Amino acid sequence: MYVLAGCTPRFDAAVRVNFDGTIDYVTCSDTDEDTRWTAHSSSAEQWTDIAPLADLGPARAGVVVHFARPDSPWETVSVAASTFSPASIDSDAVPLGQWYWNDERDGSRGKGEHCTVFE
Repeated sequence: MYVLAGCTPRFDAAVRVNFDGTIDYVTCSDTDEDTRWTAHSSSAEQWTDIAPLADLGPARAGVVVHFARPDSPWETVSVAASTFSPASIDSDAVPLGQWYWNDERDGSRGKGEHCTVFE
């Protein structure tokens, strides 16, 4: 029996929880005109969309996108500009004011090379 396994490339992306509770997101890859943005918070009781603070167009590498503060207490915040660029953070791992990269969730904290972030 043969098992074929594949993997989908994942682009570097990060979220940041600001001191005022707002959420920032950055990806290290550009997306096309049909960017499918998702941003939500989740808890045991609910899944809630997080509103962007400006119009969302295609994602650009290194450009920060700002989102509102989640409406209710949360356990996880997830943001993505495509299925290949998700970034999530758990409330018990929040380094306020610091970027939390998607490769940090798998235990490789700080080992990845990331793009320049344009603030």
